[in-house]
Formats: sequence, C-alpha cells, structure tokens
Amino acid sequence: MIINKDKVYLKFLLIRILLSTNLILSIRVLYMIAFNISYGEIGVLRSIFAFTVTFFELPTGIIADKVSRRLSMLIASVFFSAHSIVYIFLPSYTGFIIAQIMLGVSISFISGADSSYLHNYIKNNTKDDFLKVTGDIRYISKWFLAILSIISSIIYNINPYYNFAITFIMGIAAFIVVFSLPRDSMVSYMEIWKKSFFKEVYILTKDAIKNLLENKYLMKIIIYTSITFTFLIINFEYYQILLQKLNFPSKYNGSLYASFMIFMGIGYKISSKLVRKYSTYSIFYTYMILISSTFFIFSKTSSLYIVLLGIMVQQICFGSWELILENMVLEESPEDNMKSTISSLNSLVTNIIKAIYSLILAFMFSKLGYKFSYIVMGSCIIGMVIINYILTLFKKVR
Repeated sequence: MIINKDKVYLKFLLIRILLSTNLILSIRVLYMIAFNISYGEIGVLRSIFAFTVTFFELPTGIIADKVSRRLSMLIASVFFSAHSIVYIFLPSYTGFIIAQIMLGVSISFISGADSSYLHNYIKNNTKDDFLKVTGDIRYISKWFLAILSIISSIIYNINPYYNFAITFIMGIAAFIVVFSLPRDSMVSYMEIWKKSFFKEVYILTKDAIKNLLENKYLMKIIIYTSITFTFLIINFEYYQILLQKLNFPSKYNGSLYASFMIFMGIGYKISSKLVRKYSTYSIFYTYMILISSTFFIFSKTSSLYIVLLGIMVQQICFGSWELILENMVLEESPEDNMKSTISSLNSLVTNIIKAIYSLILAFMFSKLGYKFSYIVMGSCIIGMVIINYILTLFKKVR
C-alpha cells in the first residue's frame, strides 16, 4: 500500500486517527441530554462551533502559510486535548459552549494546514498522487476510527468520563507525532512581529480572496457543497434522535457510527478512480441527487433498515466529494504559499453557511419536526442542482 512508502504518510495516518472525536461523537448528544440540554440547545452549540471555526479560519490559514503548517497543527493538538477535558470538569451548557469553542479553534488551526503540508511534501519530495495518497490515508484511518466508535459506547456504559479522558490523551499523542514531522517554517517566529510580515499577510489575504472570487466555477461548487454538507453534518448530529424514534437500540450506537466511518472511508477510496473516469460535474450531480433522495426517504419511511441504508449512501457521498473538492481547491491554488489560506477561505465560506443553516435547522427540527425538515433539505439540494444545470445550459446556448 502506498502509505508504507513514506514515514510522513504513516504519521499523517496517526494524526488523523488521534485528532478524531470518534470516542465522543456517537455519545455526545446522549451525554448532553443527560445534563438536561435540549435539542434546540444542541443546535445552538453546533452553530457556536461553526461560528468559531468561521472566525478563526482565515487567520489560522495565514499562520499556516506564512509561518508554519506544522506549528498550526501543533496548536490544533493542544486545543483538541483541552476541549475534551472541559466535558469532564464543566458538564453544563456553559461548559459545552467552551468545549465547542475550543474544538472550533482546533479545527480552524488544522483545517487546510494538514492537507497543504502533505500536498507540498508529496509535490516536493515524491512522485506520488496526492488524491491517491490522501484517499488511502483517510480510508485506512476510517477503519481505526470505526473501532473507536464501536468501543465508544462500551466505554460510555462503563463511565462516560472515560471517553473524554482518553480523547484528551489522544490529543497529547497527536502533538508528539506532529512535532516529529519535518520542519516547514517559512519565517522565523520573531518575524511575526515585524511590520513587513503583517503587510505580507494583508497581500496574501487579498490575493487569496481575489483568486477564489475570480474562479466562479470553484466558488459555485463550494457554495453548493457547503449547503449540502451543512445538511449532512446537522443530520449526523440528529441521527441519534431519528434512530431513537425508530426504536434503534442505543447500545448499538457505537457500532452504527463505526459503520459510518467505514462507508465514508470507501468514499475516500473511490475518489481518485471517479475523478479519472468522470467529469467533476457528473460526480457532483450524482452525489447531490443521491443525498437529496435520502432526505426525502427519511421524511416518509418508518423502516429502520431503509434509513440505515440511506445513511450509508450519505456517508459514501460525503467522504468521496469532500476529498474531491479538497483536491480541487489545492490544485486551483496558484502558489504553494497560498494553499492553506485558500483552503481556509473555502472553509470560511462553508462555516458561514453552516452557522446560519445550523440555527435554521435547529429551529425546524425543534418546532416543525424532523420529517418536514428532511423535506426542506431534500428540496433545497434538488433546487440547487436544477438551477445550476439551467445556468450551465444557458451558458452553452450563449
């Protein structure tokens, strides 16, 4: 397998496993509900997380590009560890807000920094294909994350605090692995305080925004994807509620979330093959139609098995398109020292949309019910596909 060719690939595999919330993910909502957190408040917490990532996304991307992507990942590891321990010592709505903010900061520091570090490393030191390497890393990592998801419910039943304590230790381990990566400092850390550095930051930000805005095709895809992924991520949080209504035994939540990881990993694995065989638009339209179809099905069916099948389809689409889009963003970057910033701008747009839609969807789920919410989400995605297709045809006619 390709990741065995280079120690850096193996380290990135470890980082991806260690900086995961899989021991928390499948039990987090249940944990919060145990402390009298309402469904609406869970939606607000998700929105706070999205706003935090949005706020820090661009400055952290610039730090990664202009100072060090490795440093950015180290900071991410620190905040990741810190966020998990808050759940233990401050299990309240206020504590959960703090934890979400810390996790948001962690995500913003690693967002773009990890992929751009690896992209540059592959480009400068190997002849490997980034999409293939990253696909393999994420595919393999999902199997390990699946194991974490399975044991998460077992650990939770022993003692809920253990899930968060182990996640804290994983963050520390990730810090050590990141620290062992080859240094990539663009400037000495003292340069950060010099006036010229901030001038460069301004120029870099302006150029990155200009580049993204000029690429209308990519910008359009990013916006459509952001809306769809917001629906999927919110749905991911509310799976537990939907499955509870369909009498899915909560003791199997860990195993179920483990299967999500595997199917998402399959999505990562097939990405490079799909890109070689089909156009980006063909893949995009197919995935959007499949995802919207699952939402319509969720709104109508009372069959647990059909819902589970729909969830698996969502995870494959999510994993595959996430990696394809990430590769598109990196490939479209005109310069190596803009990769993290442009990736951060991509995430910035995504998280602004997430933050807004999270609040709307939280309201819909709480006040209008999950069935109506799924119809709205499915209709929005189909609407985007139709509008985009009409605009594409109109351009061809012109």
